[in-house]
Amino acid sequence: MGLLDNIHLDLRLTQETNPMANRHEQTPEHKKAHDLAEQALDKAAGGDPRKARELIEEAKRIDPKIGDEMAREAAEDQKKADKYVDKNDK
Repeated sequence: MGLLDNIHLDLRLTQETNPMANRHEQTPEHKKAHDLAEQALDKAAGGDPRKARELIEEAKRIDPKIGDEMAREAAEDQKKADKYVDKNDK
């Protein structure tokens, strides 16, 4: 399991959907947490796990639900990547 996988697992809280999600995702707090989580992934990919962990913890303090969204986004990105690879392997 790679560093990014560990980061995604750490971010993940649940995979449940919430009917209030759209409203929640529009809040300034959520947007800030999302930006921090994205920065954390960039830091992890860049080889700075200490900074990545700090950013994740800050994002989770701002918005404890940020893990849900990041896990969904990671799954969607993986599906897109898999489709691209499958398409180009033919």
